[in-house]
Amino acid sequence: MSGLSRDVPVVHEHSALLFIDVQNYNARPDGGEYQQQGLSSEEATAAHPYFFERLERTAVPNMQRLQAGCRSHGIEVIYTVIESLTWDGRDRSLDYKITGFNVPRGSPDARVIDAIAPAADEMIFPKTSSSAFISTNLHYVLAGQSGLVRKAMSKGNLGPTIEFVPVSTAFLGFSVHHASSNRSYSPPSRPTPDR
Repeated sequence: MSGLSRDVPVVHEHSALLFIDVQNYNARPDGGEYQQQGLSSEEATAAHPYFFERLERTAVPNMQRLQAGCRSHGIEVIYTVIESLTWDGRDRSLDYKITGFNVPRGSPDARVIDAIAPAADEMIFPKTSSSAFISTNLHYVLAGQSGLVRKAMSKGNLGPTIEFVPVSTAFLGFSVHHASSNRSYSPPSRPTPDR
């Protein structure tokens, strides 16, 4: 097993920074996730003080630093947001329907938070399922990058996805560095056929 490492080099022209679901719906106390629970902005902040304090003081400033650093080095910055293709959400995955996620197409909840707003030519992938690789063409676009994906944050009832996404992404052929755990995942090696 010697020679294996979690230290994966970042090759700028083959890398991307991926922000997942950092949007008004769930990253603001006045977002739809909390309104659907009947909470005012103040009540949402009081119900989730740790989350909003960490988001404001730690997560968002770190995201801004990553975003600025990637932009300054020509690394692609990409975003996914929970956003239905329809207003009534009839297109959502079964998981989103059961969970109650419906962010209507074009609603303010579907926008990336202002603090890390996308630049004019950065890609935003609306998704209707827990996996951006299943419900968008993100896999196709990243295959063109063929390199490292750095995941910034996932929020909501999808906490376990934080550890699952990098591993599943590695199985799709991407090297992944999970920023919050500082762990890297590489695609499994494929055996070469005997000739």
